[in-house]
Amino acid sequence: MRSVIIAAYIIGWGLSLGAQDPLMHNIDFSVTLGTADISLEKFNAGENMDFLNYMNADLDYIELSAIKLGWSFDFATQMFADINIIVMSDLVPDNYDISVHRFFNRTFGLGLGSLCYSNYITAFEEYHKETDPEYFILDQNMQQFESYDFGVYISPTFRPVYSDRLRISLHCDLGFSSFMKEYTSFYLKREFSNEMRLLEYATVKRFQPYVNPKLKIKLKVFALGNVSVGILCNSNFFYSKKSMNYDRTIQVWTAENPIDEYIQPPKHTYTRFELDGGMYFAW
Repeated sequence: MRSVIIAAYIIGWGLSLGAQDPLMHNIDFSVTLGTADISLEKFNAGENMDFLNYMNADLDYIELSAIKLGWSFDFATQMFADINIIVMSDLVPDNYDISVHRFFNRTFGLGLGSLCYSNYITAFEEYHKETDPEYFILDQNMQQFESYDFGVYISPTFRPVYSDRLRISLHCDLGFSSFMKEYTSFYLKREFSNEMRLLEYATVKRFQPYVNPKLKIKLKVFALGNVSVGILCNSNFFYSKKSMNYDRTIQVWTAENPIDEYIQPPKHTYTRFELDGGMYFAW
C-alpha cells in the first residue's frame, strides 16, 4: 500500500510542477508483449535460512512472459510522465514503473520514479528438512509467499533522436530498493520425543542500491486523422546485490525465554533483463 501511495505522490508532484499549464499533450497509450529473464545467484544451505535461495523455486534462471500497458504524456513546458503497469505470468497487474521527467532541452532531462516488482519465495521448508533431519514439520504443505521489491530512483535521460517519426530515449535509473515485510513460521517436532519448536521469521525492509539502464524506441508508421499509430520497443537491465534480512524467534517447548536473533544472509547477485515490443497510439 505504501508503494502505491509513493507512486501516486510522484505523479502528483510532477503534475503540480505543471500547474501553470495543466493541459496534457502528446499523449500516447501502448500495449506491448515481451519477456523478463531473471538470474539469481544461489548458495548452498548454511547456518541460517536464506530466503533468496528459494526465489522462483529451485531455478537459477527463469524466463517470464510479461504484458506491459503504458501511458505517457507531456505537460507544462518541458515535463513528461511515464506510467507502466506490468502483468506477469500470474496475470495479476501488481508490477509497475512510474516516473516523471523534467527536460532542460530537447535532449537532456532528469527524472524521479518508483518501481515495484513481485517475486515468489517457494518451498523454503526444504531448508529445515535438510538442516534439521531429527525434526519433522507438522505442516507438510509447500510454503510460499509473494515478496514485493519496491524501489525509488533518479533517472538521467538522453534523447539522441527526437523527431515526429522516430524517437529514441536512453535512461540510466539509479536507485534503492527493498523487499517488503513478510512473515512465516514453522512448528517442528523432534522424532521419538515430545519436544516442540516454533520458529518465526519476519523479514525486515532494507534498501539496497541498484542500477537499471533503459532503452525505448518509438517509430510512427501511419496516422489516422489526429491519431498516430506506431511500433514500440522497450528494453532494460536491472542489476543489484540483494539480501533478504529477517528477525527470527525460536521457542522450545513453551513460549517462555524465546531466542530472538537478527539474521543477515549473504548478498546475491540479482539481474533482470526485460525486452518487449508492441504498438502505440498517440494523439
